Amino acid sequence: MARGKDKFKTLKNKAPRIPDFTCPEIDNMIQLADRHFTKTDFKQFKRGMERLRKSNDRLRDSGRYWYEAFKKYYYKDKK
Repeated sequence: MARGKDKFKTLKNKAPRIPDFTCPEIDNMIQLADRHFTKTDFKQFKRGMERLRKSNDRLRDSGRYWYEAFKKYYYKDKK
């Protein structure tokens, strides 16, 4: 089992880093745009930023799902 844990740890260390939450940055951009955009441009910009926020959340959730699924599958075979 130690070999399996070592291999998993190696794979985990090589994985790309999960970025920090971007919601505060998105909120800052929306506030900045609110001060400088026309009302019409601001609405369009805000919709785009909210789509980006939702996409980021789904990517993060997907990464967690696959990480946990892989762990469960990988260690099940090692017992």
